[in-house]
Amino acid sequence: MKYYKTGTYGKLIKEVEVTKETEKCIYVKNEHNGKEERIMKLGSYANYFKSYDEAKCFLETKKKIHIEQLEASLKRNKLELEEIDKL
Repeated sequence: MKYYKTGTYGKLIKEVEVTKETEKCIYVKNEHNGKEERIMKLGSYANYFKSYDEAKCFLETKKKIHIEQLEASLKRNKLELEEIDKL
């Protein structure tokens, strides 16, 4: 079965062959030693989704949130600069 991984180097979304799955984990064969390994579907480094569209939506949402945070930080810094200028 196929899953789609985000959080890889090179490609933003990579197709992964999964041998089995549970509610929170997937199992894939290790590329180096061929042994099956368990991976959390949602992790701090990589995330795995059943469809390409889900993976794409996740990446879009993540970037939009990041942009909103950066804009809020910029606004705060501009306000602080204005306060410093008034000193």
